[in-house]
Order: sequence, then structure tokens, then C-alpha cells
Amino acid sequence: MSRDRETGGRAVGRLPQVHARGGRPQANRTVARHRDTRWSLAVVAGFAMAAGALWLWAFADQHRSLDDTPFVVWGILAVSLGAASGLVFILGRRSWDAISTIQPISWQPLRRRTALAAVVASTATALVFAIDPSIGTLRGVGLTILAIIGSAPALTGMLGIRAALISSQSDALPEQVRAYLELRALSSQLLSALGSLVALTTFALGASMLAHGGWQGLQSVQVLLVYGGFGSTLVAMGYQIPRTSLRQQGRALVNALAPLTAPEANVLRQELEQRDQVERQLGLQSDLLSELQTGIIILSPLLAAATATLLRGG
Repeated sequence: MSRDRETGGRAVGRLPQVHARGGRPQANRTVARHRDTRWSLAVVAGFAMAAGALWLWAFADQHRSLDDTPFVVWGILAVSLGAASGLVFILGRRSWDAISTIQPISWQPLRRRTALAAVVASTATALVFAIDPSIGTLRGVGLTILAIIGSAPALTGMLGIRAALISSQSDALPEQVRAYLELRALSSQLLSALGSLVALTTFALGASMLAHGGWQGLQSVQVLLVYGGFGSTLVAMGYQIPRTSLRQQGRALVNALAPLTAPEANVLRQELEQRDQVERQLGLQSDLLSELQTGIIILSPLLAAATATLLRGG
């Protein structure tokens, strides 16, 4: 009886240890999620506070009041742009982990290229304002640079997609298809995120012109069109980097999944139908403009406004 008690006591005493060991990975994952959530909130709050500080600087410097509706609207858009920049920053940073899970790559060279591009874009923004201060404000330049910083990890993610496709060494066809579909979906997410920043920065610039009394009718519309068009062009150039590699990989997958081998016309037509279906499933039948219009929500209105402005000018 004493042995049974001792054995039973030891067994009962060990149970919590077994559960503790078994629960440790789950607890670690929970702690990691909480840490990631806190980090994400801190990033978004930091970007939003930076944008809010720029607005408060103008608010105090120009002795505005809260009854000034255009100025308040500009402030709301500025803070929204800051928060969106933080969210895009987080999305871009998380895309690195997603890409590394699919295909491990070296990120250091890609981060250096993105940092150089961000410095060039920020410097160009400041130079344009220095040459012609009438097209914006110093706070607007700050907001634009904030958006550039927020978009940098997303651009690095686009470079990472291309690098992952180039360095992929998997010979298994199902694995290649899975990686292709995941990377393609990721590139679309990054495009939409960057497109939202282009839209918000353009809206914020227009609101800033109204708030500071710089709206000059058609001339201001033209400035907004150039600004939004330039931002859309930069995003399109960044998106073209992974898109080219994705389409090359997609074409290779089509040739592997739906080869054209039959000499008979009837069988060849069936193979063509199958090939057409595979192309649709892999997203190879959409053109660049339609993809950009889907991802950059402001692109279609910009094109329509540009057309109307040209017709009016003519």
C-alpha cells in the first residue's frame, strides 16, 4: 500500500510537469503573438503621432482654431496617412517572414537597395519643394517622407518575391505551384497597400492646399494629377519587379501542367482549352493596367481626371 501511495503520489506529482512541458510551446506562441501585437500597435501609433505632430506644428504656428473645417479635415487625413503608413510598414515587414517561409533568401542586399531608393525619393521630394514652395508645405513634405518610410518594407518584400522565385530549387511540381500562388497573392497585397498610400497622400495634399489657402483651381488640379500620377508610377515600377518574375514562372508552370504535344487537331484543341483554363487559374490572362487599376484605387480616377483636364485645356 505504501508503494502504491508513493507511486501514485509520484504520478500525480509528475502530471503537472508533463502538462507544463507540453504547454510550453503553446505558451511561447501566445507570448510571441502578444509581443508582435504590441510591436504592431507601437509602430502604427508612432507613425500616427508623427503625422499628428506635423499637423499640431502647423496648428500652433499659424494660430488656427478648431472651427477651421478645411484645416481640421487636413489634420484627419494627415493622421490617417500616418496610421496607414504604419500599417503598410507592418504588412511589408511581415511579408519578409512569409517569403522566407516559402523560400529562404538573403535580405540584407535587398534592404540596402530599398534604403537607397527611399533616400533618393525623399531627397527628390524635398528638392521639388525647395524649387517651388507654392506646390505644397514643409509639413506636406514631412508627410510624404513619412509615407515613403512606411512603404519601404513593402518594396523590399516585392524585391524578395523576385529573389525567392529566382533562387527556388524545388523540382516538385505541386510545391512550385503552391509557392507561385502564395507569392502572387502576396504581391497583390503589397500592391494594394502601396496603392492606398498613394491615394491618401494625394488626398492629403489636396486638403493641405485648401487648408492653407493655396487652392488655385485648374492649376491645383494639375498639381494633384502630377503628384498622384508620379506616385502611381513609382508603385507600378515597384510592382513590375515581382510581376515579371511571376509571369515567367507562371508560363513555365503552364508548359508543365498543360503541354501541347498532340499532333491531332481535335486533341490539340482540347489541350488548348486545358491550357487556357490553367492560365486563368494562374492569373496569367490579366494585363498590367487592369492589375494596377485594381491595386492602386486612385489610378482610374486619376486617368479620368487627367483626360478631362486635357480636354478642357484643349
